[in-house]
Amino acid sequence: MKIFSVLAVTGAILAMAGCATTGSVAHGKDDIRVTKDGIYKGKDSFTVRAVCIPGVCDKGPEVDRPMLAHLCECGGNTIGFDLTGFSPDGTSLSDKSVETVEAYAQRCKDEYMTILVRVLGQIPADAAIREKAVITAAEALKGEGRAVYLIDGPQAGHL
Repeated sequence: MKIFSVLAVTGAILAMAGCATTGSVAHGKDDIRVTKDGIYKGKDSFTVRAVCIPGVCDKGPEVDRPMLAHLCECGGNTIGFDLTGFSPDGTSLSDKSVETVEAYAQRCKDEYMTILVRVLGQIPADAAIREKAVITAAEALKGEGRAVYLIDGPQAGHL
């Protein structure tokens, strides 16, 4: 397991704040909002204490509850994982991956936790593919606001 530094993750997320929210999107009461003032879950301030677990998205939408419980026992409140299931050209995303994000977002909401989805964690450095993958992920997950979406790596600021 990798432990994300709270400051590094928060800094990266806050740096993307302009891209993270739009005025035209209706926010649910449990949605995550990233603003210039911080991260909010619903109306409350939220501090991300993330643990990155490899392979979560590959396993599918059945939530690993013992893993989440252990994460909480260690002081974490956010499970981080790479979004997988993209086509090689980045133009499609598997239904299984979308269902996995939704399943973990729902379960974590019930535990006052959240998920941090590293959108391009498995995408090569090719700029065109990365851009297509971001658009694909945004379309596929546009209704799921209970997650923090992290874009890092090459062209992160642009994307």
